[in-house]
Amino acid sequence: MDVRHHFEEHAEHYAERVAPFFAITYEYLARWSTGLPSPARVLDVACGDGRVAAVLAAQRHQVIACDRSAPLLERAAGPRIRLLHADAHALPLRKGCVDAVVCNLGVQFFARPVVALREMGRVVVSGGPIVVTVPEKPSVRPQAPHAIVAQLNEAGLRMCDQLSLSVSVRVMDVTTLVAVWKVEMSTLRELAEGSESDLVELAQTLLDQDDGSITLPLKFSAYHCVAGHS
Repeated sequence: MDVRHHFEEHAEHYAERVAPFFAITYEYLARWSTGLPSPARVLDVACGDGRVAAVLAAQRHQVIACDRSAPLLERAAGPRIRLLHADAHALPLRKGCVDAVVCNLGVQFFARPVVALREMGRVVVSGGPIVVTVPEKPSVRPQAPHAIVAQLNEAGLRMCDQLSLSVSVRVMDVTTLVAVWKVEMSTLRELAEGSESDLVELAQTLLDQDDGSITLPLKFSAYHCVAGHS
């Protein structure tokens, strides 16, 4: 199943029931943004429903919220936020036009992540910060590796730091559980785009075994990078 189609089809459910589970990443990026010159021009790539864009705008930054999903992008509208309906693989922005770039839980969905990361490096000012967050150790497949470090290197981005974030969330319905798995398992494209019915069946089985709810340990990593222009 196409993951982007899944989130577009369930945009309202994702925004209201799933996105709040990832609040730890929004809060982290809000704290990070306080260290930027104010106001900074910040590009939020794969912004979804605008959770990160909103916290950046609340810090008085000028935000470009970019996503290729129109239903989710519409939800990102707000003060100091410019909406950009575009593909991360070919950003319609000039070189060095923003001061910083964030991509929260988005890189794992890109068909060509290295190309998208290069685009982030192109549009940020030379030496400007790029922060990429990704899920680590999916709860349904704890042994799953992630290729983000190799992708960052191939894209020409220099990694400066890596931090881990973790939280436990309680999920009480099948649709939400499957949606959370979609975010996690997107690090394994063959699973994320696998059979929807298999995931639904597994989710229902786990919920039935645990009296209608299940606790998921969610883990994320934040990669801090810079790019230099030749």
